[in-house]
Amino acid sequence: MNFTRTLAALGLCFCMPALYAQEAPVDKGMFSFGVSMSDYNFQNHSKYATASKPSFGVQLTYWKPLGSHIDFSGNLGFVLSNLPAGFVKSDSIGQAAVTLHSDALIHLKAFAPNARVNPFITAGIGWGSFGYQEAFYAPLGAGVAFRFNSGSIIILQGQMRESLSRKATDNFMFYSLSFGHDIAGTRKKKHKSNKDEVVKNALSSADKNLGPSPDSDGDGIPDKDDQCPQIKGSKENKGCPFPPIEGADVIAMSADSVTYTIYFGYDRSELVGYDFGVLNRIMQIVKADKTLSIHIGGYADMQGTQARNLQISADRAKVTLDYFLSYNISASRITTSSYGSNNPIDNVKQWRNRRAEVTIIRH
Repeated sequence: MNFTRTLAALGLCFCMPALYAQEAPVDKGMFSFGVSMSDYNFQNHSKYATASKPSFGVQLTYWKPLGSHIDFSGNLGFVLSNLPAGFVKSDSIGQAAVTLHSDALIHLKAFAPNARVNPFITAGIGWGSFGYQEAFYAPLGAGVAFRFNSGSIIILQGQMRESLSRKATDNFMFYSLSFGHDIAGTRKKKHKSNKDEVVKNALSSADKNLGPSPDSDGDGIPDKDDQCPQIKGSKENKGCPFPPIEGADVIAMSADSVTYTIYFGYDRSELVGYDFGVLNRIMQIVKADKTLSIHIGGYADMQGTQARNLQISADRAKVTLDYFLSYNISASRITTSSYGSNNPIDNVKQWRNRRAEVTIIRH
């Protein structure tokens, strides 16, 4: 047994989380489902003692971020194994068996969570049942995660699983391909917030049972058909000064500006499902009207340190800016600010404060 390598794996597994304890998020994490292949011939050099068939399996994995560059994963799976002779103690002919395995792993990532392609290295500890023998092993390996705009993730991994009990098993290689979808914090899929009274008036319709509908803002659109009855708009925009975005969280509106909110997971700055829908519609509105500009404000909740909150709010503003720049909206039309934990919009539901506010401005 290579004790140096094993101790390094266990040290990484148990000590790295402590380095990030001050920034540890409470993100719900993500489940992924994958397929795997085990190579039990990795250290078998005898042609008479090799597995005759490949060994394929399936696995379910739970991923949880522990910091901006480190994840934990817990894995449970089984493999239809074809074990070569000598792989299991006292087995001189080899055997076919269902191999159960469970692993606890730490993944150290090269880039921040929102990176489209993110290589990582892996270490940890695992347990497996190989035929009639059980053994612990230390997985050591590397992988790469591919993140898509929809929030879907593909993860490729390769690990050498070093036996911690050579009397039970030999070392072997383990390869996996997993598919998952990001779950960002405690945020709901559709957001409905307690807007202030002005915004509620701007977005509410008049009661249809009050008789002939008035036109409160004088824009020629009856309140019953006006999505913004207190602010003068246009027929093309359903009575609003800007094209409305269905299902978006509006926190402020006037005749010359409207502010939308997108949300992030705890200590996270990557965009996910709901964010892309809102930002895509804002991008279309701004592209269609060259007189419009954008201001982006990044915010954090009140749970971290001041320095960390300022950094994560700046990261949220930047990733939102990068989205618009990727669609060739000129940087001269966009301004950004970061506010840390200042200006919270909810003192109870902290997920609402993990946000970026995107304001469309008409000049």
